[in-house]
Amino acid sequence: MGDKSARFWETLTLDEMNEEQWEALCDGCALCCMLKVEDEDTGEIFYTDVACKLLDLDTCRCMDYANRVRRVADCLDLSSGDTDAFEWLPASCAYRRLAKDEPLPEWHPLITGDPDSVHDAGISVRGKVVSEREATGWSILWNVSEMHEDQMNDYPTIPLVNYEEYPVEEMRRRAQTFYESVSGRRTVREFSDREVPLDIIETALKAAGTAPSGANLQPWHFVVVSGAETRKKIREAAEAEEREFYEHRASEEWLAALAPLGTDESKPFLETAPYLIAIFLQKYAELEDGTKVKHYYPVESTGIATGILITALHEAGLVTLTHTPSPMRFLSEILDRPKSERPFLLLVVGYPADDARVPDIDRKPLEAFTSFVDE
Repeated sequence: MGDKSARFWETLTLDEMNEEQWEALCDGCALCCMLKVEDEDTGEIFYTDVACKLLDLDTCRCMDYANRVRRVADCLDLSSGDTDAFEWLPASCAYRRLAKDEPLPEWHPLITGDPDSVHDAGISVRGKVVSEREATGWSILWNVSEMHEDQMNDYPTIPLVNYEEYPVEEMRRRAQTFYESVSGRRTVREFSDREVPLDIIETALKAAGTAPSGANLQPWHFVVVSGAETRKKIREAAEAEEREFYEHRASEEWLAALAPLGTDESKPFLETAPYLIAIFLQKYAELEDGTKVKHYYPVESTGIATGILITALHEAGLVTLTHTPSPMRFLSEILDRPKSERPFLLLVVGYPADDARVPDIDRKPLEAFTSFVDE
């Protein structure tokens, strides 16, 4: 990382730095290794989501740095006098910032002493791009000229590129179509043992992973259980808790509320359905060095993610059951989850049995659960 202790970047100009100091300025974000396009009419520069073939997507480092210019004709080979090339760099880049007499961002490895701080801060391209060796197309991530410091606050931002506005009538049609689909969702307790392709479950889980979360810390973990032995263990443990609930813990009022649903301590669906998805909320994350990172609003965040998962599975043509035996500590033990997590919900997933029936119950009308304030 060069001469970090002397904070050379605060006393030397770019022209005065030696080779080691110059190379140490690179934060390892790999943003400069993204393929870029330029609008011929406006001159605007756009980053794509495709990385140079020489970039290691895990380390965000060049796999042949010494020979990169020879192997990649348009590789950026920066020098202190090449100010035009700086315009191709993101506003977070140390070379560009120092050329404008701006300080290094707080997450820069020269400031933190940790080469992974650029990844921990979410600045690098790790996990966001594909290699040009595998890419079949590309999408624009952001316009370089729009990446100003006042927008970034030391963290890069990208344009909102996936939003699409529809004419009002199309908005109404789409909203109604979605409502009609999701209004057909029912909780099912009688499942078929038919197999469900795993990739459908995976896609639904990826949809769940798009949920908003406190500080974007995504405090959830999903354990997909398909093995018969583990499902049997979960059923036995869940039924033990449910017997205790129905026989001793539940009040008469609670039992009366459950009566129309036809529930009891018997849970055969935990073995019949092809998948159980145990959903855990993470109270905190624990880094490799043992440091704990607090998660904010983990209950609310995990609840939103679970709602998206249930809806995605419904849209795929599957049925679900939200099972919440209390307490659920047995799930942590059976599935060997860390102390930083606690069980949130057990989701049963599959096809309905051919003779499946559901309770004859209604949902509240809009006016029963919604208020509008227009002043």
